Amino acid sequence: MIARRTAIVSFILLAALALIAWLALRPQNPLPQTYRNSTYGISLRLPADYTVTEQPNTNPPQENGIADIIEFADKNGSLQLAISYASYASPVLTTESLLSNYPYISGIQIQPFPIASGETGLALDDDRSRPSQISDVWFARNGYLYQLTAFGDGFRELMPVARTIILN
Repeated sequence: MIARRTAIVSFILLAALALIAWLALRPQNPLPQTYRNSTYGISLRLPADYTVTEQPNTNPPQENGIADIIEFADKNGSLQLAISYASYASPVLTTESLLSNYPYISGIQIQPFPIASGETGLALDDDRSRPSQISDVWFARNGYLYQLTAFGDGFRELMPVARTIILN
C-alpha cells in the first residue's frame, strides 16, 4: 500500500515537473497582437511591439485612389497596408490583371500568394536593394486592392504577418 502511494505521488510530481518544464520552454507566439478592421473585413497578426496608425482618406472614392493607409511599425521598420479603390481587381490576382493600371510591375519578380480559399494574391520582389526578398503582398476583395509593403526592417516581418491575413 505504501509502495502504491509512493508511486502515485511520484507520478504526480513528475507530471507537475513536466508541465512546468513545458510551460517554461514552449515557444512564444511571435505574432501575439491581432489587428482587426471591420470596415474592410480584414484581420492579421502582428509582433507585440508594433503600433498601429490608421490614416483614413477623406477624399471621395475614385478608381486607383487611396481609400486608407494603415501602418504597422516598431522602431526598426514598418509594414504599410495601402487600400485602393479598384473595381477591376478580382479575388484571384494575376500580373496580367494589374498591368494596365500598374505597368511598372512587368519587370518585377512576382509569384502567386494564397490569401484564402478561392482568393490568390501576389508576392512581389520590388526592392532592388534586397534581391530575392519579397517586399510586397497584394490582394483584392470587394472592389479594393490591398498592398502590404515592407519598409526598413519590416522585411523580416512581412511574410509571417502576410501568412496570418484573414478576410472576414
